[in-house]
Amino acid sequence: MNRLDKKVVIALGAGLGAALFATLLFVAFESLSAPKKSAATQVELRVVKALQEIPEGSVVTREMVGFTTLPVQQAGTDLVVDPDQVVDLKTQRTVASGEVLKKSDVEGSVSPGIPEGYVAMSLQIDTVSGVTWMLKAKDTVDVVGVLRPVSSSDKRGKISTILLQALQVFAVEAPMSKKGKQVGVSEKGTVTLLMTPEQAQKLMLVSAAGEYTLTLRGKGDEAERETLPVSVRDLISVKRAPSKTPVPRPVTGMTIVEVK
Repeated sequence: MNRLDKKVVIALGAGLGAALFATLLFVAFESLSAPKKSAATQVELRVVKALQEIPEGSVVTREMVGFTTLPVQQAGTDLVVDPDQVVDLKTQRTVASGEVLKKSDVEGSVSPGIPEGYVAMSLQIDTVSGVTWMLKAKDTVDVVGVLRPVSSSDKRGKISTILLQALQVFAVEAPMSKKGKQVGVSEKGTVTLLMTPEQAQKLMLVSAAGEYTLTLRGKGDEAERETLPVSVRDLISVKRAPSKTPVPRPVTGMTIVEVK
């Protein structure tokens, strides 16, 4: 190889080296300046927050609350996801403006607050026949049960009776309707009631041996009433009306003379 050929080879090698070096610098610069992408897209949950400071003991209104979002990883099971879960309930502590609300922040949530000597028992109730849509914490309800005969010799058939009276509603969780779709009759809501252990035993018995539902009382109505069970036989029995003896109409315009 002559001297001229060597110069050409050296020039080509230097050019390729410079081009390669420039390419490496460009790639390094792009990797440093480009924004880093997260390995996975974060899923966020919409939760309820306070739009203003809500002092302890205040009744929560819709104007006091709004929405914010949190990553699902940071969202606990106690967070409020719907304003209806806290509206019209009293706060158990002062909630700061912008703070995310928890179910335990308001009265009526299943949390500490059960009176001494009482227990909280949850029931699944039909959302229509069991007035679940209308119930809220602190309401008063009766439990009406339908019991089956305990023996074949009992000719009365099923018996309906008011099992428990004037129980206080502790918490309510009705199924939420989706957009454009209403909750059907078959949907079940959960109602938690305060009662004594003895009342809980009765309710467990009727839930296993029959059916039950709730009836809502008027505000402040906590009176105990004497009621009698009603059987199927009572409903279908028809009392015959006593036969009426024709009564003669009085005759007017005549004088009655006694004949001896």
